Amino acid sequence: MTSSIQDFNYSNKMVLGNDANLQIVNQMIDFNKSVYAKLPSFTHLIKSFKRFPFYLYSNYLDQGDGTYLSTANLTLGFNEKKSKSIGNGLSESSLENLQNGQGSMLVKNNLVISGLGSTQQDYSYDSSKFCYFRNVSSSNYTILYDKVGNTCSQRTQPRFDLCLAGGGLFPGRRAFLASDPHDNNKGV
Repeated sequence: MTSSIQDFNYSNKMVLGNDANLQIVNQMIDFNKSVYAKLPSFTHLIKSFKRFPFYLYSNYLDQGDGTYLSTANLTLGFNEKKSKSIGNGLSESSLENLQNGQGSMLVKNNLVISGLGSTQQDYSYDSSKFCYFRNVSSSNYTILYDKVGNTCSQRTQPRFDLCLAGGGLFPGRRAFLASDPHDNNKGV
């Protein structure tokens, strides 16, 4: 006997400013699946939970005198927790990949005066057999931070605070970045 269940949830929120200069998109996709097989000698169970967060903030701020400041902040991710049970054996794994990018550009009379771009990525994989993580951040083509390891005890905190702390140009995304991707009790 074999049974399979799939569950898909999607939410998308969009905010547009009155002058159409501001746009905010906040999207979340959750996908759950499980397969259960019962054989004469043992049972087999596979569970998987996936989450895909996406956030976009963009704005054009008029500075007067034919000058405007264009800002953008983009966050996207992929999180997955899996478990597999065969008889008395159990294996579990988790994968988290979060990418964040910011950009700003000052434009006067349709000419770019200055600009700044930065990115951060936090990637980690953890299972009973293997562990790997890498945290990288850059600004204007320069690597600011790069930490790699395969021992979970050495894992460091994500470096997203570099561009998000102190209010900066972009709205705070700490709650989004720090949120537990499995806090809705749907995890495996």
